[in-house]
This record gives sequence, structure tokens and C-alpha cells, in this order.
Amino acid sequence: MKILRLALSHDLRTDIPQEERQYVHAERVLQEATGSDWETVLKPIWPTERLPALVERWASEEQPDLVLLCLAGYWATFASVALRLERNVPIVGGQLARFARRTAETRMAAESRFTEVVRDLATRVAGVEYNFDPEELVALFEGILRRLLQDERLTIAVRGPGLTPQKTSRRLQLERARRYQTWEGGIRAVCERLHVLYLQADPLLEDLRSGVRLPGDPAHYTLDGTRVHGRLEGELMARAWQSAHPPVAH
Repeated sequence: MKILRLALSHDLRTDIPQEERQYVHAERVLQEATGSDWETVLKPIWPTERLPALVERWASEEQPDLVLLCLAGYWATFASVALRLERNVPIVGGQLARFARRTAETRMAAESRFTEVVRDLATRVAGVEYNFDPEELVALFEGILRRLLQDERLTIAVRGPGLTPQKTSRRLQLERARRYQTWEGGIRAVCERLHVLYLQADPLLEDLRSGVRLPGDPAHYTLDGTRVHGRLEGELMARAWQSAHPPVAH
């Protein structure tokens, strides 16, 4: 049995052992629930206009039994100064953006009070931009789900986006929250209309204080976080599979 996992960066991390990766935990839970052997094919996604055709091709080539679509809040809610510079300041903006990203990816710098002050100042002076608008994401993934649903043998489940914690101004926190509500609420409504099983992110679990997010890199999970989310995704897939393939009464 095969899972096509339309994956996020959590699944590609090399800083944790293979057996502890999120998709491995999810696969293990599904195997225990169904009593069948499963293998996972990872296909990392980024929501560009090319994605629907890619997903269609992957589904055709891999012939999966189950598709798990993993969605990121980051795409619509991460307020990025670097992206603002890249898009609006010719030549110099790209150089500054690369420097800003390298600094943010340094764990010590990311956690420092000095970096917070600099980030806040840059946000006020340069402004921010987001990778994608929430409305375009909802439309894109509704189209992808409709394409997948044309294959009646496929079981489909959707792991909804979480709101990645980000230290920024109160104004931007409110803006991020509005964008997240549009993105998450929109795709959840799509799944309800299409009768696709959906896993909604738990805001308490996503909170920095819960211990599932990496300090200095809250877009990714701790080892405990990968276990928790892997279990939740495995349970989601098991429910979807068992709903589509109920036991035959004798």
C-alpha cells in the first residue's frame, strides 16, 4: 500500500534520525491501525501555478492508495522583510534579503534580543510582504483536491495549516491572524464541501510554550513535536482509510 505525501520541509530535515521523522511516525500509526504495510512517497510542495499539474503527474506515476496533503500557514502568514526587499528594491534588495535570511537562520542570532530590535526596526522602516495571498491558496488547493477526487479509488486527507509563531509588532500579529483565518477557514470549508477528511491545527499545540516548536526556528518542530504531529497525521490517515474502506460484515 502506498501513501503519496504532499510534504512540507518538516519531512526533509537531516538533523533528526530517519526513524524519528514526521512521516515515518505517521506511516507507523497508519500501519498499526489498518494492519497493512504502507510505504510513503515524499513529494515536497510549494504553491505555485505549476503545482496542480505536478500533483496530477505524481498521482499518475506513483499510483498511490492514499494522498495526504500537508498545508503550511507560513505560505500566507510569515511577515517577511527580506521578501519585501527582494520584490521592491532593485539589485541591492536581493543582497540585503540574503543577508537577512542568513542572520535569521543562525540559531543564536534568531534568539537574541538585539536581533529582535533590528527586526522590529526593519519591519517599521521597510515594511513586510507575504509569499502568497490566502485567497489564492484556497483556490489553488481546491483545484488540486477536485483533480484528485476524479480518481474514485483514491483516499484523500488534508492536514490543515498552523499559524507559525513569529515575534513581531501587535499590528502585524493582528494582520497575520486575519490572513490565517482566511487561509485556514477557507480550505477547511473546501474540505467540508468536498467531503475530504481534514485535520485542523490545535492553536494550543502550535504555541511556542507547548514545546513542540524549535527555539529560534519556530517554523519547525522539536523531536517531541515531530512525534506528536506524526501521530496526529497517522490517525487522520487511518480515519480516512477506514471511512473509505469499512470492514465487510459477515
